[in-house]
Amino acid sequence: MTAWFTKIRQHILSEAKSQATAGRRLMSAKKFIILLSVFVGLIVGVGAEVLRFLIGTLTGRLWALMSVLDAGWLLVLLPVAGVVLCGIYCRYVVKDNMEFGCQRIRQALDGHRYRLRPHLIYAPIVSCAVTLGFGGSAGSEGPIAYAGAGIGSNVGKFFGLSPDTLRILVGCGAGAGIAGIFKAPVGGALFAIEVLGMELTTVSVLALVSCCLASWFTSYLCSGMTLDLPMHVTHGFDAAMIPGVLLLGLFCGLYSLYYSYVMGKTEGFIGKFRNPWVKNVVSGLLIGVGLFIFPALYGEGYGVAGDIINGHPEGALTRSFFAGDSGRWVMLLFIGGVLLVKSASCALTNAGGGVGGDFAPTLFAGCMAGMFFSSCGNLLFGTSLSVADFAFFGMAGVMAGAIRAPLMAMFLTVEMSGNFGMFLPILLVSLVSFSTSRLLGHRVGVNLPPTWVHRDIDRLIARF
Repeated sequence: MTAWFTKIRQHILSEAKSQATAGRRLMSAKKFIILLSVFVGLIVGVGAEVLRFLIGTLTGRLWALMSVLDAGWLLVLLPVAGVVLCGIYCRYVVKDNMEFGCQRIRQALDGHRYRLRPHLIYAPIVSCAVTLGFGGSAGSEGPIAYAGAGIGSNVGKFFGLSPDTLRILVGCGAGAGIAGIFKAPVGGALFAIEVLGMELTTVSVLALVSCCLASWFTSYLCSGMTLDLPMHVTHGFDAAMIPGVLLLGLFCGLYSLYYSYVMGKTEGFIGKFRNPWVKNVVSGLLIGVGLFIFPALYGEGYGVAGDIINGHPEGALTRSFFAGDSGRWVMLLFIGGVLLVKSASCALTNAGGGVGGDFAPTLFAGCMAGMFFSSCGNLLFGTSLSVADFAFFGMAGVMAGAIRAPLMAMFLTVEMSGNFGMFLPILLVSLVSFSTSRLLGHRVGVNLPPTWVHRDIDRLIARF
């Protein structure tokens, strides 16, 4: 019976490949690559929506269970269960390490390894859903980008494409993952260019744009045409905000250095545990303690960030010991505590056996940084800064400084919220934060691997 099914499968694959070969004769190679990139984008967009659905469903069920049992202490144990389950799945089911998906894509591209294993189409999605659904404090963009790269590679392998073409589809699939999970097609394309260093040729750019648009449209349509962080109340930009915006950029740049430093130290600490079971349990417990004190750290944190940028900062205190306390100093101290531990929670999630991303945590931390900065100014110096707007600006600022990708940070932030009217302050905050982080990073011992677009900047800096 097994041999019979194998013959049928081989016959179907051979027929499909023959039809594909016949189709390729009817169009030029460039048109065929662009058509394949659209196909890859459609698949990745569905994958992004599946991941979003799994995380949301699992999170909702677990929060409902805690409410029914009145057992807030479960926040300490849920991350342990999530990281351990994810570790079991990676070690014994797929038998592959899927931590730090974006870095693995870059390593594959730099090492000319374009033929990715088939399980990468679905394994990062499953492992990320378990990690974040159980409270891991990270993002979903790294795993879906890794899955997108796997989809692009395996689609290209199916059609027998050359290594150079496979490289294009791997980059397109990764960019489509970012475009689909953030619903940000320009941000996804800039990720592939700015972070992965995708080569800029006419064919690759057209394929990348087509793939990201297809993924964005699919995810946007499947989610009911909604945004992840819509701003229901928007304000116009006032030139009087520029001094505050520039100072916020400086603050975000300095905080980005702290964020990167703590993340590196935390990864080094958890990496000392050689036994994977011990590493999983220790990282899960430390994450759980953080969640118990600051429940806002649960998952990606989009719900909390959405409340803040829409003028409801008390949403940050939801389910915490301070819920219902309207004191401004209590809020300020709580947000300060979140800022101090967020990068450690993210590092523990990603380096301790969980599978998550690094981008969404910087958006969340940036939102908190903008809120902290504006609240401090209003309380201590009598300013009248808009907490919601500055929290929004801070999202791009910390991502630009910590990830060292200012272009992607600008467009991701405005595309996620739909607030393109605030692009100028977003641009200013991102550039000041990036410049501060870049100039001071080496001096304080905080080094991140530079993306291709920054190597020329480093050469210019070295001349002065």
